[in-house]
Amino acid sequence: MTTYQRFLAGELRVAVLTSWDDGHATDFPVQGWLHELGLSGTLFATTHALGAVDGECRQDAVPVVSEAQLLWLGQQPGIEIGAHTHGHICIERIESAERVDNLRLCKRKLESIVGKPVVSFAYPEGGGMDEQKLSECARDLACLGFKSGRLMRHVAPLAIGELWERRFTMPTTGELGDMPVPQIRAVLQDAAARDEQTVVHFCAHSSRILKKRDHVPPGAMEAALRALTENAGDYSRDIAWFCTQGELTAALEERFGPR
Repeated sequence: MTTYQRFLAGELRVAVLTSWDDGHATDFPVQGWLHELGLSGTLFATTHALGAVDGECRQDAVPVVSEAQLLWLGQQPGIEIGAHTHGHICIERIESAERVDNLRLCKRKLESIVGKPVVSFAYPEGGGMDEQKLSECARDLACLGFKSGRLMRHVAPLAIGELWERRFTMPTTGELGDMPVPQIRAVLQDAAARDEQTVVHFCAHSSRILKKRDHVPPGAMEAALRALTENAGDYSRDIAWFCTQGELTAALEERFGPR
């Protein structure tokens, strides 16, 4: 059986996701590390400045991936390309019509580049805290053919049934670069000790980590990623499914979706 099938059968108890925001060229070494460790990742790209140098957001003067680079990344095993708006727009702060136009533009642009459906989304700046606005965003995402939307809101590992219910406002477990390795291991141990299948989802900004911004120590990301593959209490890679956000939501839809 594939790991997807083993997860559906309940044999793999912990789904482990990593996701990377903004689509900068610093995602290239990330892809290499993920591949080396047997991990997966969803790379969320904005589409307004492909191939340019983005100095307008937090990643000052960091090159944005080009269309050719994005195509290459999307062809690598274990990598999914997701949408992050056209312009790094906080979609919960704009009206529905403008939001739908922006999301549709980003989705179609990415699909024309990678040649496959783009079904996963991440909210720029984490998505905010206005639940009514997020509910409206979730509705628009679903109407456009997205299968999930990821916030940057850290919570304890969730059971798969609860995550399915929150798939368009999907929380994260923590941010790589901020979490020390012992904390990552504790989260994995907690997830593995549950009686039900659970999900741990670590987000990150590769540019922030690799550019050593915000006092992130050298080697922090490599150590954090390696911790996802190491034994920690009840946790081991033998019970883990390393998957993308799109793969997880496909599995949950098969498990919990309409029959």
